Amino acid sequence: MTGYKGPFRVKKWKWYLVDLRDWHHPVIVRKHFETAEQALIFKKKYATKDYDIISGFDAIEYGLRDWEFNSIKHPEYRHSISRLPKYDYPPHITDQYRRQIWRMTQRRGITRKQRKVMELNYKALKEIWDHKEILFFKRLKKYRGYYQAYSKKMPVFKEFKKHYQYPRDIVRLCAIYMCLKKYYDVGLYDPVKVAILIYDLFPEKVSKWLETNAPRPSNEAEVKKEFLARGFVKFRNSDFIRGKDAFVETILITPTLVYPIRAWHTHEQLMSGVADYRVYELQSLVGIQGYTRSTIPDVNR
Repeated sequence: MTGYKGPFRVKKWKWYLVDLRDWHHPVIVRKHFETAEQALIFKKKYATKDYDIISGFDAIEYGLRDWEFNSIKHPEYRHSISRLPKYDYPPHITDQYRRQIWRMTQRRGITRKQRKVMELNYKALKEIWDHKEILFFKRLKKYRGYYQAYSKKMPVFKEFKKHYQYPRDIVRLCAIYMCLKKYYDVGLYDPVKVAILIYDLFPEKVSKWLETNAPRPSNEAEVKKEFLARGFVKFRNSDFIRGKDAFVETILITPTLVYPIRAWHTHEQLMSGVADYRVYELQSLVGIQGYTRSTIPDVNR
C-alpha cells in the first residue's frame, strides 16, 4: 500500500518533503517519514531539487498543508510522488500482507534507534506541550473526579506501581496519562515516562489542578469496589482497637473498611516506631475524597 489514506495531518515528530516550485504557495507532500535520512533517500530517488526536507515542528509552525483542493475526494490533486513507496522491499516480498509485516519490522528498528538518542527532559516536555504549560494543567483539571485507578486498571498500571507505592500517586499518574493520550502526540517518547516526569517536576501543580474543588464520587458501590482494590479490609477482620490505635477508615460505606496499616498520632506512638506515617498523612495517601476519615486514640483512655 502506498500513499496515505484519510485526512492528512502533519505530525510534529515526523519529517516531510515540501514542494517549493511555487515559493508563494509551498505545498507539503502527503507522506510521513520517520527520520530526515529516510526523507532524504526518498527525495534523491523520486523528487527534484525543487523539493526540500522539513521537520513536522517547522511544518506546523509555517502552516504547511497538502494541496488546497479536496485531495481526499479528488486524488488526482495529490502529488504523484506521494503514491510511491518509501521502502525498498526485498525481491521475495511480493504480496501485500508480507509487505505490511516488513514495514512494521523496519519501523520498529528505526524507533529503537531513535529512542536510544532521545533524552526525555523539560525541554522535550515543552515540545510535547507545544510550549503551552498552563493549557496542559487546564486540560488535566477535567480529570479531577477520577479515582478508579485500582478497580479499573489501565495497561500502564503496573508500570506506575514500579515507581510509586500509594494510591494517591497512582491515581494522579493515571490522570496525567489519560490527559496525554487524549490531547497530545508524545512521538517516540514513552507516555508512561512522560507522565512520571510531569509528576516528578510538578507535584504541587498536579495536586492543585486535580484536587482543588474535586467532586465527591456519587456511586458508593463503585467507591467500595475501589477501596477493596486498594487493599482496604473490613474493620472486623483487622486487629485495630478503637480508642487505642490510629488508622484510616471509610465513612458512608457498609460495612466499614480500614486500611490495614497502623499510623501514629501521639508522640509515644511515633517514638515507639509502630508506624511510618502520621494518620492524617496516611489518609491523604490512601483515601478517596469524601469517603475516609482518620481515627485517632482516645487521649483520656
